[in-house]
Amino acid sequence: METLNIPIGNTQIIQGDTIPEILFEFDPTDNIDLSLPNVSIKMQIYNSSNKILDVQNGNGITILTSKSFKINEISKENNNFPTGSHLGDLEITDTNGKRFTYFRVKLNIDKQYTK
Repeated sequence: METLNIPIGNTQIIQGDTIPEILFEFDPTDNIDLSLPNVSIKMQIYNSSNKILDVQNGNGITILTSKSFKINEISKENNNFPTGSHLGDLEITDTNGKRFTYFRVKLNIDKQYTK
């Protein structure tokens, strides 16, 4: 299973900074339709055993098309995550109630010095 590292690329997320949206797009040949009723996407991230982020479609995740969705931007006011590396995953439940974990998530937050 792959791990999504946030931030993506060579950037850093500093405590108190805006976290940009992340877009996901499935291949057109993938057997998935996010636009069907009762499809849910959920992502949770933990600091040890404490949940620090809990988003799902309609509340932090937006389904864009039958093959794409985004994790919405997190404002600077809502980025009060503790510093460090935090782990979680993202799962999709299809219209038949079958749940699949699509990837692990690793959220890295660096300390803010300027206040």
